[in-house]
Amino acid sequence: MSFAKSVGVAIVNYKTADLVKDCLKSLSNERVYLPNLKVIIVDNDSSDDSLAELSNFVNAKNLGSWVEVISSGRNGGFAFGNNVAIKRFLKQDQDYIWLLNPDTFIAEKAGLALVSFLEKNQEAGIAGSYQQDENGKTLVSAFNYPSVFGEFLGSLKLGILDKIFKSKVISNHDPINYKSYDWMSGASLLVRREVFENVGIMDEKYFLYFEEVDFCFKVKKHGYSINYVQDSRISHYVGASTNITDVKLPKPKFWFDSRRRYFVKNHGKFIAFMADLNHLLGLLLYRLKQKIKGAEDDTPPGYFKDFFKYSSIVYKQD
Repeated sequence: MSFAKSVGVAIVNYKTADLVKDCLKSLSNERVYLPNLKVIIVDNDSSDDSLAELSNFVNAKNLGSWVEVISSGRNGGFAFGNNVAIKRFLKQDQDYIWLLNPDTFIAEKAGLALVSFLEKNQEAGIAGSYQQDENGKTLVSAFNYPSVFGEFLGSLKLGILDKIFKSKVISNHDPINYKSYDWMSGASLLVRREVFENVGIMDEKYFLYFEEVDFCFKVKKHGYSINYVQDSRISHYVGASTNITDVKLPKPKFWFDSRRRYFVKNHGKFIAFMADLNHLLGLLLYRLKQKIKGAEDDTPPGYFKDFFKYSSIVYKQD
């Protein structure tokens, strides 16, 4: 089974050339099912030799008929890099645009499953994939919106409360196939062309993180559903390009900036203020809980101080 529909794959690279090569290898097999699949790799001004390395790889492997490597000209962030590809694909009249992380490797028919779902469900605007890490462990890819109470639950990390208030916990650990969720992980999102035409492109004021949350929020406000497709399976080497999952390292400022922007932009300064207070309260209780239990506190170094410093409570620039 194959689809004649055209699919444009957007991959943003920043110093991840080897990962992008592996991703391309997996995508080459998908062209059996999606023969009109095209890829644009946007290099976000990598300070290494990524641009030349990827261009040489595409030429050496004779991938030029369906893979294009371009430079964005500057490192404007993940949304900025994706928008470079999205704008080109819209001019090419691609039916679907697939946002795919450079640190992903797709299983056979992963793209086909996403296209098949959107073809059969016209009310759906976005379809997202099942994800696993390099060891085969299932990753969370379907989520509830961040909220005031959800921030408290997320930082408290108390399992019994997460089960009681399952709809408020941001991460959904047991997603149901084909069900609609508030947002899906931006590592693999197939977006219907008309969604970009009606909703617009991604907000480039997000440098990295929360841009897909913000985009999905806009998409749902326009009446489209965002659905989880379990048959679309990808391996995702989480944080391979940013190290943000390493709890031994401080959280980068852009994460705090993106989180604050999401709340202020979409819910207002008061809700952002309350969300920050609840996050800090939950974190204090979590640390007290860990201390009483004699267990490890796995928050990144300087996290409490940095969170307060860049929160909407004290930080005014947005």
